[in-house]
Amino acid sequence: MLSRNRSPFLSPLRDRRGLTTLELAIVSPALIAGLIALAEVSYSLTVDGLLNHAARAAARSGFTGELASGFTDRRAQICDTVHRLTHRVLDQSRLSVRSHSYASFTTLGQVNGGVPPSTSLTDLNCGSTNWDAKQTGAALGGSGQVVVYALRYTQPVLTGLGATVLGRTELVHEARLAVRNEPFMVGE
Repeated sequence: MLSRNRSPFLSPLRDRRGLTTLELAIVSPALIAGLIALAEVSYSLTVDGLLNHAARAAARSGFTGELASGFTDRRAQICDTVHRLTHRVLDQSRLSVRSHSYASFTTLGQVNGGVPPSTSLTDLNCGSTNWDAKQTGAALGGSGQVVVYALRYTQPVLTGLGATVLGRTELVHEARLAVRNEPFMVGE
């Protein structure tokens, strides 16, 4: 027989005291780790998207040979394009912009399966004013030539947890794009 003070409906509720706190203590580390992983992956995807967009825009601004007002050479225009598209998100000291020209896509295809090694690309020195104008032909090509643009960014891992899981403190992102310059470039 049940006593007056003990209802069969209240008994299970009394036994659950503190259970919510225990569940939170068990679940919260996994939840926090998941949120950190989401932030790491989101930033990494943002960097990839920015690099690919900047590579396309750089190629677009370089393949005609036409200079926008205020620019004296194609290299400066390309560097400015990359800087404008990436400077608010990416640390410019970790970003490199390189390029190299080839006679045709066939010639490019004969070089390491169409992927030229980074050592054969010319650094456009976008972070400085050191640029020898004689390098422009080899780096950015002439009429009808194929130019490979390569943007490389070394991204620091955002958190110590991300570095522990990945086993490194930096991720390297690279966007490469090959385009053919217009056959009758304005700047030639």
